[in-house]
Amino acid sequence: MTRVKPQSAYSAYSAYSAYSAYSAYSAYSAYSAYGGLPVAPYVAPALITNRDGIVGAYAPPAQVPAPLPTDDPQNFKLWGAQVRESLLTYELVSRIGFTMDGDTAQAWHLETNGQTSGAAAPTATYHPLMKMTRPSEDQFRDQLEYIDNYADLRNDRWIEIEAQLDLPTAFFGSIAFLDPGRTPYTYQLVLAALHLAHFTEMQFKNALACRRPVEFSPQMQAIIPTPQHGTLPSGHATEAHIVAMVLDHVLEASGNPVYADVSWRAQFFRLAARIAVNRTVAGVHFPVDSAAGASLGMTLGAYFVARASAKPSMPPMTASYTAWAFDGPAFSGDFRPETMFDLVTNRQTATTGTSDLGVQSINADQQSPTLNYVWEKAIAEWA
Repeated sequence: MTRVKPQSAYSAYSAYSAYSAYSAYSAYSAYSAYGGLPVAPYVAPALITNRDGIVGAYAPPAQVPAPLPTDDPQNFKLWGAQVRESLLTYELVSRIGFTMDGDTAQAWHLETNGQTSGAAAPTATYHPLMKMTRPSEDQFRDQLEYIDNYADLRNDRWIEIEAQLDLPTAFFGSIAFLDPGRTPYTYQLVLAALHLAHFTEMQFKNALACRRPVEFSPQMQAIIPTPQHGTLPSGHATEAHIVAMVLDHVLEASGNPVYADVSWRAQFFRLAARIAVNRTVAGVHFPVDSAAGASLGMTLGAYFVARASAKPSMPPMTASYTAWAFDGPAFSGDFRPETMFDLVTNRQTATTGTSDLGVQSINADQQSPTLNYVWEKAIAEWA
């Protein structure tokens, strides 16, 4: 294989420039802004004596509050931040199915049909979402030289790499004003997207069971601890690209002419690619992992937008997403993100190793009012 200088290889990212994995529950740490007032020492005994001093004799309330409506998305704003995030995560993950056939794993969207209330159970149909076939061990071995070449960038990138061990929200927030205090609904939407990506990518990692670079050669010597799960697809690539896709669609849907400029989209996807590449620089991922993760992240991003934007007032089957396949054995060379996404059309594009499995419709009548509630609130934050 021809040896490629890291800087010249990296120049391909001038059109795109990239992120890091996180534990399933670390997203909740981002809610420090939602934590409420700090509790001083001895508050509990102080409250006891305070109540004794002011409460007086018990008197039944003159008026009881009206009952809250059941299953109403307007109730969403009443719950705590972690509760809200749990509800959004359930709405998303509960509709994902997963199958395995030989070296190929596939994620599916579950759609229920027929009666959804009363005694009768609804029927279910699965629609393609993402299909992924793992590369051969010989392909992984051949990609070790790319990791060796990218190691020359470690002195330049190590601070980014360590910072990206956490959620990517600070990096995306440096491009657009994403902040839990200023844009709380968008922030919740992004965390929900990260949860969808995390749980889905982990199913693929577990099923495909691909070894990490450190298991192939003693010369890789990663500069961060090698994660304790499979290498393909890259979780950082998946999560960075789903955030790029979701944020881009939120800004576009806001109707604000400022965000009609394609440069916002370009920066989101350059960042996503840079985050992905940094994991190869760090020595914990192969380029093929990033390609698989980027495809998965963009696919899940479009799926997330379709799920969140669908609402009962839309004509049936208006919302849709495109299912994709990543064929590891067909992939060759370095991760080339500029070939995988069209900034003008805002669509994932077929390239070596990826293929379009067709447009899949989502029945808006059966989608989540809660997801759509948060989606509409998020859009309003950027209008």
